[in-house]
Amino acid sequence: MNDRVVWRPEALEEFEDAIAWYAARSIFAADRLIAAFKARLSEVLDNPQRFPFSILDRRWAALRKFPFQLHFQESGDQIVILAFWHEKRDRKTLQPRLRNA
Repeated sequence: MNDRVVWRPEALEEFEDAIAWYAARSIFAADRLIAAFKARLSEVLDNPQRFPFSILDRRWAALRKFPFQLHFQESGDQIVILAFWHEKRDRKTLQPRLRNA
């Protein structure tokens, strides 16, 4: 992927699960999800400060055309992906994870 991107295991699992879910229905849709993620990640890498805070110093960016949010934190010159969160999931379970990251 990119040397500046570090995945937390839970976030990578969420991302892989989302791709698998879409791929089971349509390879085309799964490819579009990956493309939307890569496009948003590129924007995050270019200027992470443009995205709003979610909690503490963690930020988030919504994917375009998909119901997912990318929650991340800057750590030096790296972007740590903390969650690949479906918008319909209960945010109460996300908040402790972001606090403890």
